[in-house]
Amino acid sequence: MLTVDKLKALSPGEIFDSGECVNSTQDIYMTNTNINAKMIWIAKRGGANDWVIYICWAWQGWEFCERNGQKVCNLENIKKLVPCDDEVILKYRY
Repeated sequence: MLTVDKLKALSPGEIFDSGECVNSTQDIYMTNTNINAKMIWIAKRGGANDWVIYICWAWQGWEFCERNGQKVCNLENIKKLVPCDDEVILKYRY
């Protein structure tokens, strides 16, 4: 569970979580194209005591995900990928 204290303990720019998911309404729904395609994501601390999750197609790779991935902006998806409390969700960079 990500909390404000855990977020503060991370270094700016640090990737603190990552994983794989599927683009579907049962998992992490990002788009109506490529339904059931594998996706990868990273959670990264920002420089201003904030954080963000980037996501992309698995075939694009981890480096692409970090540099060019799409921000996850749906609150339900954010909490599915990185379980977090309500206080730290206020620090999310939309």
